[in-house]
Amino acid sequence: MRQNNLSLWKYNSSLNCLLFFAQRLDELLFHHTTDTYRYSTLSLQGLAVEYCKVYKDVQNGILNKKNLAYIIDEFSERLKNDTIAKEILTEEFVERFLKNYASWTTKEQYENIRYIGRTFGNRHYYNHIVSKLKELIKENKKKKELDEKTSLFVRELLDCGYNANYIFQMLHEVFFHKEVSSLDSLNVFLAKFDFVEKKYDVYIGYSSDMSSLLPLFDKLDSSDIKISVINTAEVPIGIKTRRQKTILKFESIECYDMYTAFDIADAISSCVVNSYSFYRHDPYSVRTYGQVIDEQNIITTIRPKKLLKHRVPILSRENSTKNAELLMKILFASYENLFAFSKVTKIHNSAVCSESTSDSLLSLWSILESIVEEDSNIEEIKSENSGNKKERSKIGNIIAYTIPYLKSSYIKKLVQTCMTDIVRWNSSFFNNKIVTNGFGTNNIEHTFAFLAFASEQTVRDEFYSMTETFPLLRQRVSTLSEQLHNSKGIKALINAHSQRVRWHLHRIYRARNYIIHDAKIDDHMNQELVINLHSYVDIVFLEVISLISKSPYNDSIHDAIVEHKLSTLIMDERLENQENSDITAGNALQYLYYAFEL
Repeated sequence: MRQNNLSLWKYNSSLNCLLFFAQRLDELLFHHTTDTYRYSTLSLQGLAVEYCKVYKDVQNGILNKKNLAYIIDEFSERLKNDTIAKEILTEEFVERFLKNYASWTTKEQYENIRYIGRTFGNRHYYNHIVSKLKELIKENKKKKELDEKTSLFVRELLDCGYNANYIFQMLHEVFFHKEVSSLDSLNVFLAKFDFVEKKYDVYIGYSSDMSSLLPLFDKLDSSDIKISVINTAEVPIGIKTRRQKTILKFESIECYDMYTAFDIADAISSCVVNSYSFYRHDPYSVRTYGQVIDEQNIITTIRPKKLLKHRVPILSRENSTKNAELLMKILFASYENLFAFSKVTKIHNSAVCSESTSDSLLSLWSILESIVEEDSNIEEIKSENSGNKKERSKIGNIIAYTIPYLKSSYIKKLVQTCMTDIVRWNSSFFNNKIVTNGFGTNNIEHTFAFLAFASEQTVRDEFYSMTETFPLLRQRVSTLSEQLHNSKGIKALINAHSQRVRWHLHRIYRARNYIIHDAKIDDHMNQELVINLHSYVDIVFLEVISLISKSPYNDSIHDAIVEHKLSTLIMDERLENQENSDITAGNALQYLYYAFEL
């Protein structure tokens, strides 16, 4: 998270929740935010749409029926905790749904979920969210609920047709580039989303000569959008032409914001280029430049950063070198590891640099497939139709072997993210108050003690007193302290995370199958899925490398996968059977690293 520049805020305590809202919006939309704190891939309405889509594909024999069970389980869990949904549907309807859906036929489930999705539509759910946000920000108290509703708000805006880059730009324009002295700024911000389509002219420049493709653009049937070639001497004032050999103008694209207008023009342009390259077998490798003019003649330069390498944090050169040295040590320890890890690194690097979301998703998924051995007994999906048993068991294998890594690293991931945020905020406080608390041998362990130990309450209180104008970080520390102070809270965190990941892996697998078997691509959703999948792959392999480097045996990837799976199972059993206990110096490392032997 980032604190952002508050020099234009005329801050007083009555604006605390408004500031929290602005800071949380920034975190939700910032490209490098860890996947844990980004907006959800699907809203409740989005889940309803997904269920209905998969239901029809099941009816048509494209997907297995069991896919519906994973979606409705996730849907019911979200519905159970969604106060906005209960306001719209009534408590009685939600209670009836939750009580009976498991005994319904898939047709009955489909009819009810379709009704819910349609009831939320036409901005009905969005309007309730906005009303609740205004209430919470004016009340200036319930940050936990405000956190939740802010995330839902972003997801709803995206579902309604606004581009994430536009929301991000409006956020900074209103809250960090203009004076904020009252709650009126909230209304100014919300007014940016009027759901009125506007007309935009989009200019896309190409670094290569595209003249040979111009006849194809002339043959496009693109509705009311007029496409023409513009001479560099004829472009409007303010449109940049440097390094552009061909400039296309797309006139009067109607949509909500300039970023969406560029996406539409870019999609049309890519369609032409890819169609030509399909037959030429000579892909055009060109840099594009996007600029959009709105109805007020305001020009916006679009610098899309869709590539995965622009959406995830990177390590410093020092840490990258250190980790690379560890990996190389393992690589040259055995021929088997040299071959296996070399394959993984090549596929991973290709996925990160690919300009195709689908290619990135397929490549990263293939890495997870490559690390598990086929076992038809693991979560085998039985079907009335004959099919490939090996194919059907693949998702079960991946879940069985990857969930232990994602589960055991989750608490450490939360603590490490919080630690990084504290250091960015005030490194002196971190070094003088947290590093010196006397527990652990590294900064993550020091931070865990700061968050979890009852003995650190005085230090936490001092931290709270210093973060009045950084309410997001203060709330994050307070929330984690509440969740991490005993084994019950940690168990709840890990179980909830494991279930979310399991649902998500099934969703990613469906996306993979759609791409491979039916060439169906939901690029907007897949972009979010790729961010999560990349995180999963990195976590698994960082832990695998660490385990192999510490093992006294000449372990392979699969050896490390199996051993960790069983080790995590022991910790699961211990956490399940023991009485609730406070986190202390005596047991802290077990819970931080989810390792029974510590």
